[in-house]
Amino acid sequence: MFAIYDTEDCYEALVFDKTLTKLIRVKTTESNIHIFRKVFIYDIRVQNWVVRDGEEGYKEEGYEWILSAGDLSNVMERCKGLQADVKYIEFFIPKDDDDIRGLLTAAEDFHDATVGDIYVKDGKLYILFNAWSVDVLFELEGNVETNLIVGYGNMEIGDDYPIILCASMFKEGERYCWTDYEAVTSFEILAREKPDIAYFIADKVRWTLTPRNE
Repeated sequence: MFAIYDTEDCYEALVFDKTLTKLIRVKTTESNIHIFRKVFIYDIRVQNWVVRDGEEGYKEEGYEWILSAGDLSNVMERCKGLQADVKYIEFFIPKDDDDIRGLLTAAEDFHDATVGDIYVKDGKLYILFNAWSVDVLFELEGNVETNLIVGYGNMEIGDDYPIILCASMFKEGERYCWTDYEAVTSFEILAREKPDIAYFIADKVRWTLTPRNE
């Protein structure tokens, strides 16, 4: 992803087409019964990435040399060089607040997500969330505590499974916490809210995201 444009309708991302032969602007969401994620943002901590006002008062952000280019064909080779350096990582480690914000952005803050599966494998606990057109799988290790159950967030099941509006996630010391209440930003707040929210706590957390075909 080389730039993001805040247009009248939605956000549009400047990316390569599938053939890597031209740059195209793709809507990050598309309305069609549900809202499907089309582009995922994991990390924008790169050099020469800027945010500024664009045309007609809309925001735009991206590589400075992209936003300043009059003709995108002139930057193709530079973009290809960046693409060649991209390495696929199966699991991500949320090391700091920026990584956590990237996860929450990619998962749409887990809005309307449901818990699709919970299982143990090789001594690790896995929690699978079905979010908007994506599956987010957490791998938890160490001292793990959770009250999540399969089906949580599915409002079709009943009042015992309240919907997830917006999630929070934070790292405090060497421990991680995820909750379905965005106001929980510390373990102190978590202790007060525990009876009324869903959460997990773990010493080690990794996550991976898979788009679903719907």
